[in-house]
Amino acid sequence: GCPPDQRAAIAARLAQVLLHAGQPAAAEKVASRAVAVADAMDGDSAAGMRLVMARAAVMAGRWKDASAQLSEVKRGRAASHAITAEVAVIEAEVALGNNRTGSPAGAERLASDAARLARKAARPDLTCEALEILGSCARLRDLDVSAAAFNRALDAAAKAGLRMHRLRILNELGTLEMLRDARGERLENARSEALRAGAVGLAVGIDANLAALAAMTARFDDAIRIARDVEQSAGRLGLVPLQAAALLMQGFAMAHQGRVREMSQLLGAAEAIAGDDHDLRAGAWGIGRGICALLTEDRAGARQAFARARQEAPDDHVRILNPYDGPELLLRAISGEVGLAEVDSASASIVRAARWPGLWYGAARAVACGSGGDAAGAGAALAAAAEAGSRYPVFSALAGRLVAEAAIRDGWGDPRSLLHAADATFTRIRLGRASAACRALLKEAGSPAPRRRATEAGLPGALLAAGVTAREADVLRLVADRLSNREIAERLYLSPRTVEKHVAALLPSSAPSTAAVSPISPAA
Repeated sequence: GCPPDQRAAIAARLAQVLLHAGQPAAAEKVASRAVAVADAMDGDSAAGMRLVMARAAVMAGRWKDASAQLSEVKRGRAASHAITAEVAVIEAEVALGNNRTGSPAGAERLASDAARLARKAARPDLTCEALEILGSCARLRDLDVSAAAFNRALDAAAKAGLRMHRLRILNELGTLEMLRDARGERLENARSEALRAGAVGLAVGIDANLAALAAMTARFDDAIRIARDVEQSAGRLGLVPLQAAALLMQGFAMAHQGRVREMSQLLGAAEAIAGDDHDLRAGAWGIGRGICALLTEDRAGARQAFARARQEAPDDHVRILNPYDGPELLLRAISGEVGLAEVDSASASIVRAARWPGLWYGAARAVACGSGGDAAGAGAALAAAAEAGSRYPVFSALAGRLVAEAAIRDGWGDPRSLLHAADATFTRIRLGRASAACRALLKEAGSPAPRRRATEAGLPGALLAAGVTAREADVLRLVADRLSNREIAERLYLSPRTVEKHVAALLPSSAPSTAAVSPISPAA
């Protein structure tokens, strides 16, 4: 048989290859089997195996397990400069991901130390990883500063010929482009390169970002399709955080269409497998349940959801933009709970150059200025908010509907234009309650809502030819989603009896006549 030292070397190489391919479970299995053999040889071999296991735990979001492996390495014999540097890098990754108070600041300090140790050890790969972590920390404050850090890391990777590191950094730069510009070209390019390199796990992670972009830009079918593929692939590879993120993105897509039942199932599934991932839970309550409540005109439910999101993650967020502060601040400004000074104070801590906070904080500032009699200031703030949200159709429409309510009350701006634009978006996405609220506010503002024709709601030609009305098409779509008559009535803001009439009208003429159609069964 193969001598122990050769077996250990082969196992170490295989485990590294599996890690780079995005298969942490397989890498951890190989390393755990070989660590006992390595222990009998020399300290660095055993430490190397434990570092593989720590990295695998980080990829799976198991921060305590990663820390335990690092502690074992530190308890071993005196380590080389390279081992010390790698421990520092992984410690910084753990600090960045474990959601503890002060973790981002701690991660930044650790990453700076790791970069110094990596240079001392002449390990450009570890230097590059430390720079990546510094870029991730900067993303919490300023997307442009973060991009500069990642570009330094990209240069380091290029000089050292580190292909996998380069691909990871391209994904990070693509994520910044997504947050700053709501565009996905860099992510698409990074995904193509990752697949060509055989980095399947990285490609799955990039797809998770693309699913998020599709959900945020109201391309719901794309979001669900991509996220379902991510869910399946991540499950096979043992990438639990990505599997949970995929369920979260599907939940967002349902939430932003007002599909409460499907949203609840998907967000609950994401939370069930996410463990103590407070970022994910905050997102589920803020961008998921909170925004859905606003779209269904449940202001109290939205406030409760945002409060729960804050409870889940009260400190700075690591992997996502703050999902609750902006919408919650806008609601508080509308209700008169905060004024301009409070809004400006809160705005000082938002992530610069990011569209999501720019939309909500700008809208809150517009309301605060308007309530204080500063119509010009309100208009300028609203224009900035509109620019920030211009690539987010649902969020822009929702912010416009809310700001218009305050503008009518306080007598500033052009609330009718805001409401007409929001109503058009809500009608296209078939958000009945939000559309009805816009029309009620238009009436209050003295501007009758325009009559919606079937073609304006995107009714397919085949249904038009069959004489199906726009409202019947709404009902038909929800019947296909297997909702009961009562659920359809709640979704479309109708009475159950009206839904029954629409369902009866949709039945083939040869179907038996019935005075009422009972709740539709799952088999329907």
